[in-house]
Amino acid sequence: MLSSLAGIMKRVGRRGDILARYGGEEFVALLYGAGREEAVRFAESVRQAIEGHAFRGGEKQPGGRVTVSAGVAAFPENADADQALIEAADRNLYRAKEAGRNRVVSAPP
Repeated sequence: MLSSLAGIMKRVGRRGDILARYGGEEFVALLYGAGREEAVRFAESVRQAIEGHAFRGGEKQPGGRVTVSAGVAAFPENADADQALIEAADRNLYRAKEAGRNRVVSAPP
């Protein structure tokens, strides 16, 4: 399933974007030159594509389908250093999960 998720992210992304697994079930997308709004659009496109994909075994997932939550942060709007940027995105990810999952959350600058 994780390889299918990565494939969807790659199809939605732009050439030159860096997409990587960042933990157990977490991915990171580095969208060079993209502002916060473009990053939100990317994350929302990924979320919709995954929600609409018929994953094998997806019916066994909560809600009967595979969904994702995403936290978005932009440099330098939300953080001015690499670790701070990851932490800002992570905070937004947990806000998305707390708000009911299957959503994208981005804090304004």
